[in-house]
Amino acid sequence: MKKKEDRLKVFEVDYKWVYSKNMYHRGKFDNVKVHENTIEAYRAAMEEKCPIELDVRLTGDGEVVCLHDRSLKRLFNRERDISDISYKRLNKLRDDLNVPLLKDVLKEIDGKIELMIEIKSSTYSQNKALVKKVYEILKDYNGKYVVVSFNPNILRRYKRLDKGVFTGRIGSKNSNGFIEKLVINNFLWVGYSKPDFISFDVYNYDEEKLTKLKEKGYKIVGWPLKSKEERKALSKVFDNYIVEGFSIKEK
Repeated sequence: MKKKEDRLKVFEVDYKWVYSKNMYHRGKFDNVKVHENTIEAYRAAMEEKCPIELDVRLTGDGEVVCLHDRSLKRLFNRERDISDISYKRLNKLRDDLNVPLLKDVLKEIDGKIELMIEIKSSTYSQNKALVKKVYEILKDYNGKYVVVSFNPNILRRYKRLDKGVFTGRIGSKNSNGFIEKLVINNFLWVGYSKPDFISFDVYNYDEEKLTKLKEKGYKIVGWPLKSKEERKALSKVFDNYIVEGFSIKEK
Protein backbone atom coordinates (compact mmCIF):
# COMPACT_ATOMS: atom_id res chain seq x y z
CA MET A 1 0.00 0.00 0.00
CA LYS A 2 1.41 3.39 -0.97
CA LYS A 3 1.79 6.04 1.70
CA LYS A 4 -1.06 8.54 1.91
CA GLU A 5 1.06 11.31 0.37
CA ASP A 6 2.12 9.09 -2.53
CA ARG A 7 -1.42 7.89 -3.18
CA LEU A 8 -2.64 11.50 -3.19
CA LYS A 9 -0.05 12.40 -5.85
CA VAL A 10 -1.07 9.43 -7.99
CA PHE A 11 -4.75 10.29 -7.53
CA GLU A 12 -4.24 13.88 -8.63
CA VAL A 13 -2.47 12.76 -11.80
CA ASP A 14 -3.77 9.38 -12.96
CA TYR A 15 -7.24 9.70 -11.43
CA LYS A 16 -7.89 13.38 -12.03
CA TRP A 17 -10.85 12.38 -14.20
CA VAL A 18 -12.73 11.34 -11.05
CA TYR A 19 -13.05 14.95 -9.93
CA SER A 20 -12.70 16.81 -13.23
CA LYS A 21 -14.84 14.98 -15.82
CA ASN A 22 -18.60 14.75 -15.41
CA MET A 23 -19.75 11.14 -15.77
CA TYR A 24 -23.02 9.44 -16.62
CA HIS A 25 -25.07 7.74 -13.92
CA ARG A 26 -25.71 4.14 -15.11
CA GLY A 27 -24.76 5.23 -18.62
CA LYS A 28 -26.69 7.72 -20.75
CA PHE A 29 -30.30 6.53 -20.69
CA ASP A 30 -33.94 7.59 -20.64
CA ASN A 31 -35.47 4.22 -19.65
CA VAL A 32 -37.75 4.47 -22.67
CA LYS A 33 -35.62 3.96 -25.76
CA VAL A 34 -32.39 3.31 -23.89
CA HIS A 35 -32.39 1.57 -20.52
CA GLU A 36 -30.04 2.17 -17.59
CA ASN A 37 -26.99 -0.05 -17.12
CA THR A 38 -27.25 -1.55 -20.60
CA ILE A 39 -24.69 -1.81 -23.39
CA GLU A 40 -26.75 0.77 -25.32
CA ALA A 41 -26.56 3.25 -22.41
CA TYR A 42 -22.83 2.75 -22.13
CA ARG A 43 -22.34 3.18 -25.87
CA ALA A 44 -24.27 6.47 -25.74
CA ALA A 45 -21.86 7.72 -23.06
CA MET A 46 -18.88 6.47 -25.03
CA GLU A 47 -20.02 8.48 -28.06
CA GLU A 48 -19.56 11.60 -25.92
CA LYS A 49 -16.28 10.27 -24.50
CA CYS A 50 -17.69 10.64 -20.98
CA PRO A 51 -16.90 8.36 -18.02
CA ILE A 52 -19.58 5.99 -16.74
CA GLU A 53 -20.77 5.08 -13.27
CA LEU A 54 -22.25 1.58 -13.26
CA ASP A 55 -23.54 -0.92 -10.68
CA VAL A 56 -22.72 -4.59 -10.23
CA ARG A 57 -24.64 -7.36 -8.49
CA LEU A 58 -24.61 -11.15 -8.31
CA THR A 59 -27.29 -13.36 -9.85
CA GLY A 60 -28.52 -16.58 -8.26
CA ASP A 61 -26.14 -18.62 -10.41
CA GLY A 62 -23.14 -16.44 -9.55
CA GLU A 63 -22.86 -14.17 -12.59
CA VAL A 64 -21.68 -10.57 -12.11
CA VAL A 65 -24.22 -8.36 -13.89
CA CYS A 66 -24.64 -4.62 -14.32
CA LEU A 67 -27.86 -3.84 -12.48
CA HIS A 68 -28.74 -1.25 -9.86
CA ASP A 69 -31.68 -2.70 -7.93
CA ARG A 70 -31.57 -5.69 -5.63
CA SER A 71 -35.30 -6.20 -6.24
CA LEU A 72 -36.68 -6.96 -9.69
CA LYS A 73 -39.87 -5.03 -8.98
CA ARG A 74 -39.08 -1.65 -10.58
CA LEU A 75 -37.59 -2.85 -13.85
CA PHE A 76 -39.20 -6.26 -14.29
CA ASN A 77 -42.39 -6.12 -12.21
CA ARG A 78 -41.41 -9.28 -10.35
CA GLU A 79 -41.52 -9.77 -6.58
CA ARG A 80 -38.09 -11.38 -6.48
CA ASP A 81 -34.50 -10.47 -5.75
CA ILE A 82 -31.67 -10.65 -8.27
CA SER A 83 -30.02 -13.30 -6.07
CA ASP A 84 -33.05 -15.60 -6.56
CA ILE A 85 -32.83 -15.85 -10.34
CA SER A 86 -30.34 -17.16 -12.89
CA TYR A 87 -28.73 -14.89 -15.46
CA LYS A 88 -30.42 -16.75 -18.32
CA ARG A 89 -33.85 -16.47 -16.71
CA LEU A 90 -33.29 -12.79 -15.87
CA ASN A 91 -32.85 -11.91 -19.52
CA LYS A 92 -36.08 -13.62 -20.48
CA LEU A 93 -38.20 -11.35 -18.29
CA ARG A 94 -38.31 -8.45 -20.77
CA ASP A 95 -37.79 -8.42 -24.52
CA ASP A 96 -36.64 -4.79 -24.51
CA LEU A 97 -34.13 -4.95 -21.63
CA ASN A 98 -30.99 -7.04 -21.69
CA VAL A 99 -28.89 -7.02 -18.50
CA PRO A 100 -25.21 -7.26 -19.45
CA LEU A 101 -22.44 -9.18 -17.74
CA LEU A 102 -19.63 -7.02 -16.35
CA LYS A 103 -17.06 -8.96 -18.37
CA ASP A 104 -18.96 -8.18 -21.59
CA VAL A 105 -19.22 -4.50 -20.68
CA LEU A 106 -15.45 -4.34 -20.19
CA LYS A 107 -14.91 -5.91 -23.62
CA GLU A 108 -17.21 -3.31 -25.15
CA ILE A 109 -15.57 -0.35 -23.42
CA ASP A 110 -12.04 -1.71 -23.83
CA GLY A 111 -10.38 1.20 -22.02
CA LYS A 112 -11.91 3.86 -24.28
CA ILE A 113 -13.48 5.70 -21.33
CA GLU A 114 -13.11 5.65 -17.54
CA LEU A 115 -15.37 3.66 -15.22
CA MET A 116 -16.66 4.12 -11.70
CA ILE A 117 -17.79 0.66 -10.62
CA GLU A 118 -20.17 0.50 -7.69
CA ILE A 119 -20.27 -2.83 -5.88
CA LYS A 120 -23.79 -3.08 -4.49
CA SER A 121 -24.39 -4.39 -0.99
CA SER A 122 -26.45 -7.45 -0.11
CA THR A 123 -25.97 -10.24 2.46
CA TYR A 124 -22.57 -10.94 4.02
CA SER A 125 -21.96 -14.11 1.98
CA GLN A 126 -23.12 -12.49 -1.26
CA ASN A 127 -20.93 -9.45 -0.64
CA LYS A 128 -17.91 -11.67 -0.09
CA ALA A 129 -18.56 -13.67 -3.26
CA LEU A 130 -19.29 -10.56 -5.33
CA VAL A 131 -16.12 -8.76 -4.27
CA LYS A 132 -13.97 -11.77 -5.16
CA LYS A 133 -15.62 -12.21 -8.56
CA VAL A 134 -15.40 -8.51 -9.43
CA TYR A 135 -11.71 -8.55 -8.53
CA GLU A 136 -11.10 -11.61 -10.73
CA ILE A 137 -12.83 -9.89 -13.64
CA LEU A 138 -11.05 -6.55 -13.19
CA LYS A 139 -7.53 -7.70 -12.35
CA ASP A 140 -6.49 -8.07 -16.00
CA TYR A 141 -8.50 -5.13 -17.32
CA ASN A 142 -6.21 -2.40 -18.67
CA GLY A 143 -8.73 0.46 -18.73
CA LYS A 144 -9.03 3.17 -16.08
CA TYR A 145 -11.48 2.52 -13.25
CA VAL A 146 -12.19 3.10 -9.58
CA VAL A 147 -14.28 0.97 -7.20
CA VAL A 148 -16.95 2.53 -4.98
CA SER A 149 -19.54 1.28 -2.50
CA PHE A 150 -21.93 2.35 0.24
CA ASN A 151 -20.64 -0.57 2.29
CA PRO A 152 -17.28 0.09 4.01
CA ASN A 153 -16.70 -3.64 4.48
CA ILE A 154 -16.87 -4.15 0.73
CA LEU A 155 -14.15 -1.52 0.20
CA ARG A 156 -11.93 -3.02 2.91
CA ARG A 157 -12.38 -6.52 1.49
CA TYR A 158 -11.60 -5.34 -2.06
CA LYS A 159 -8.46 -3.55 -0.89
CA ARG A 160 -7.21 -6.76 0.68
CA LEU A 161 -7.29 -8.30 -2.79
CA ASP A 162 -5.98 -5.25 -4.66
CA LYS A 163 -3.87 -2.95 -2.50
CA GLY A 164 -3.35 -0.52 -5.37
CA VAL A 165 -7.02 0.06 -6.18
CA PHE A 166 -8.43 3.57 -5.79
CA THR A 167 -11.77 3.65 -4.03
CA GLY A 168 -14.61 5.97 -3.18
CA ARG A 169 -17.04 5.80 -0.28
CA ILE A 170 -20.66 6.55 -1.25
CA GLY A 171 -23.07 8.23 1.14
CA SER A 172 -26.55 9.72 1.42
CA LYS A 173 -28.55 10.99 4.36
CA ASN A 174 -31.44 8.99 2.89
CA SER A 175 -29.68 5.65 3.42
CA ASN A 176 -31.82 2.89 4.87
CA GLY A 177 -31.17 1.18 8.20
CA PHE A 178 -30.26 2.58 11.61
CA ILE A 179 -26.63 1.46 11.61
CA GLU A 180 -25.98 2.63 8.04
CA LYS A 181 -27.53 6.01 8.76
CA LEU A 182 -25.50 6.38 11.94
CA VAL A 183 -22.24 5.50 10.22
CA ILE A 184 -22.87 7.60 7.11
CA ASN A 185 -24.21 10.70 8.80
CA ASN A 186 -21.38 10.80 11.33
CA PHE A 187 -18.70 9.89 8.78
CA LEU A 188 -17.32 7.16 11.02
CA TRP A 189 -16.65 5.13 7.88
CA VAL A 190 -13.86 7.36 6.52
CA GLY A 191 -11.17 6.04 8.85
CA TYR A 192 -12.49 2.49 8.61
CA SER A 193 -12.66 2.05 4.84
CA LYS A 194 -9.90 4.56 3.96
CA PRO A 195 -11.40 5.81 0.66
CA ASP A 196 -9.44 8.00 -1.74
CA PHE A 197 -12.47 10.20 -2.43
CA ILE A 198 -16.09 10.67 -1.35
CA SER A 199 -19.22 10.29 -3.49
CA PHE A 200 -22.34 11.82 -1.96
CA ASP A 201 -25.99 12.43 -2.75
CA VAL A 202 -26.33 16.03 -4.00
CA TYR A 203 -29.88 16.23 -2.68
CA ASN A 204 -29.28 14.72 0.75
CA TYR A 205 -26.05 15.88 2.36
CA ASP A 206 -24.62 17.74 5.34
CA GLU A 207 -22.65 20.71 3.99
CA GLU A 208 -20.66 21.24 7.18
CA LYS A 209 -19.46 17.65 7.34
CA LEU A 210 -18.61 17.44 3.66
CA THR A 211 -16.73 20.72 3.94
CA LYS A 212 -14.63 19.26 6.76
CA LEU A 213 -13.78 16.29 4.57
CA LYS A 214 -12.76 18.67 1.78
CA GLU A 215 -10.48 20.46 4.24
CA LYS A 216 -8.81 17.11 4.92
CA GLY A 217 -8.04 16.77 1.22
CA TYR A 218 -10.91 14.62 0.00
CA LYS A 219 -12.52 15.31 -3.36
CA ILE A 220 -16.33 15.17 -3.27
CA VAL A 221 -18.21 13.72 -6.24
CA GLY A 222 -21.95 14.43 -6.22
CA TRP A 223 -24.69 12.16 -7.54
CA PRO A 224 -27.12 12.06 -9.29
CA LEU A 225 -27.17 15.61 -10.60
CA LYS A 226 -30.37 15.93 -12.65
CA SER A 227 -30.09 19.50 -13.86
CA LYS A 228 -27.04 21.21 -15.32
CA GLU A 229 -28.31 24.54 -13.98
CA GLU A 230 -27.75 23.26 -10.42
CA ARG A 231 -24.01 22.79 -10.83
CA LYS A 232 -23.09 26.37 -9.92
CA ALA A 233 -25.13 26.37 -6.70
CA LEU A 234 -23.54 23.08 -5.60
CA SER A 235 -19.96 23.90 -6.59
CA LYS A 236 -19.05 25.15 -3.11
CA VAL A 237 -19.31 21.59 -1.80
CA PHE A 238 -18.93 19.28 -4.81
CA ASP A 239 -15.87 18.98 -7.03
CA ASN A 240 -17.53 16.91 -9.75
CA TYR A 241 -20.83 15.24 -10.66
CA ILE A 242 -22.37 12.00 -11.80
CA VAL A 243 -25.26 13.19 -13.94
CA GLU A 244 -28.59 11.78 -15.05
CA GLY A 245 -31.32 13.06 -17.35
CA PHE A 246 -29.37 15.53 -19.47
CA SER A 247 -26.46 15.51 -21.89
CA ILE A 248 -23.07 16.41 -20.49
CA LYS A 249 -21.98 17.73 -23.86
CA GLU A 250 -24.93 20.09 -24.33
CA LYS A 251 -23.87 23.72 -24.47
